[in-house]
Amino acid sequence: MNINILLDAGHGGLDENGNYVTAPDKMVSYEDFDIFEGVINRKICNKVIEKLPKDVNYNFITSGYEDTPIWKRNEIIKHIGKECNDQVIVISVHCNWWSDPDAKGIQAHCYGKNGYVSESGSKIGNLFIEKAEKLINNYNGYKLNVRKESPDSPVRPRNYAILRDHPYPSILTENGFMSNYDDAKFLMSEEGQEFIADIHVETVKAIQNDEIIL
Repeated sequence: MNINILLDAGHGGLDENGNYVTAPDKMVSYEDFDIFEGVINRKICNKVIEKLPKDVNYNFITSGYEDTPIWKRNEIIKHIGKECNDQVIVISVHCNWWSDPDAKGIQAHCYGKNGYVSESGSKIGNLFIEKAEKLINNYNGYKLNVRKESPDSPVRPRNYAILRDHPYPSILTENGFMSNYDDAKFLMSEEGQEFIADIHVETVKAIQNDEIIL
């Protein structure tokens, strides 16, 4: 499948003075480190770009350190989509958070509301979970938990604007919980970021190789 992958790193980064522009939201402080979601998301996306096969077309729609509003990111998506004859897939990269520090793991969301679930988004999300499980099973390091909506349909439908307010197949990936110390430490590590990037790259390669029909 000749498709253009639109990578979106959720939330802001560090400004020229080293300040996290989304603070105090989307961050967690531990005794030995602070984790900033937007920074981790950018690092993962950059590693995905480094690892993508040369024949894969992509756009990184996140620019600089700004926490670009959702509506503007969706306008960028729609503009690129038109330029690419609507042959685009959106992957929005995130980290998770929950009040329960024991919550942990990786999961994928597609657009869904009031019983409707995006068929194309669901297929991509299920493929992401499939690739995650395969890599995790063969990995000798920290074992990310794989969170599933159900055994038959692992991807979780959500009414998120980055999935809803454009016409293209899309998923939002949650790549571990910042609120869980072990997940957060893995997300902060070079090894963890490389591993999570590999899951995204294997998903993109499978789409390119027509492992799913959208």
